[in-house]
Amino acid sequence: TWVTATLNASGPREVFGEIIMDIDKDGKQDLLFSNQLDTVVTLYWGHGDGTFDAPVNFASDRNGSGRGVTVGDVNNDGFNDIIVSAQDYNRVTLLKGTAPRSFAGPVSTAQAGFPQDLTVMDVDGDKNLDLLVNNNTCTLLRKGDGKGNFAAGACLVNALLYRMNPIDVEGDGRFELLSSTGASKVPQIMWFDNTGAITKTLQVAMSPMDTFWPAVWPLSLNGDKFGDFVLVGTRAAQSVVLAFDGDGTGQFSECQIGANPPEMYAVGFVNADKKLDSIYGTTCSFCTSKYFLSIQK
Repeated sequence: TWVTATLNASGPREVFGEIIMDIDKDGKQDLLFSNQLDTVVTLYWGHGDGTFDAPVNFASDRNGSGRGVTVGDVNNDGFNDIIVSAQDYNRVTLLKGTAPRSFAGPVSTAQAGFPQDLTVMDVDGDKNLDLLVNNNTCTLLRKGDGKGNFAAGACLVNALLYRMNPIDVEGDGRFELLSSTGASKVPQIMWFDNTGAITKTLQVAMSPMDTFWPAVWPLSLNGDKFGDFVLVGTRAAQSVVLAFDGDGTGQFSECQIGANPPEMYAVGFVNADKKLDSIYGTTCSFCTSKYFLSIQK
């Protein structure tokens, strides 16, 4: 069971992107929300016990419309940076980290095609984070130079990938791409070579689901070095939470770990009990958002 608490009953308008991760690298999980109609991202710095500091807002795109959001050190200075997609204005916006809990002002660059979901990962193995972003026709790969800049890019696949996140399947330090696609109704994983070309695509075997785009998140479930992930979807009209334990070869063992959970827009471990926690936001057009934290008991 989960216990849900309200983090903010009147947050910035139209929350769309959520992340649970250790953003300031202090060993404790933090919370991040991007807000489509207001020009801010909202951060909650975690204490490691399921409690958080009061929210702090950082300016994002100058016109709002923040949709997808991702975090990583894109300029190799040791501080995490934030990238937000501004779908209505065809831009991606970078907030460079200047200290563990500080960010420079937003810098926007053009990204045609109504950009939405995005993530950063080292696709080609050059130790620099690259940007993957879907537009209205395909999923683009924009290679990073390690200084916070990204090439114009080209279509990696002629399909829209959702819930994109890096996952280290083999535990070798080289990351693959975990995502969800609408056509297959199952999660898929892509491997890459040193040019950034796809070498293999795996659709993960699993029991049938009803959800068109199941939500997937990489998450270490048992402490070994092999990538695992969690999936939330519906089966027989019931919402379920499934864990997939990787064995390092691309094979995963499926186990249901919850049923009828609260809304889950991002998952992680916000305290020391290693039970699955989540965040979500409710919103409507042109009105304030509500942020919620659900802790599994």
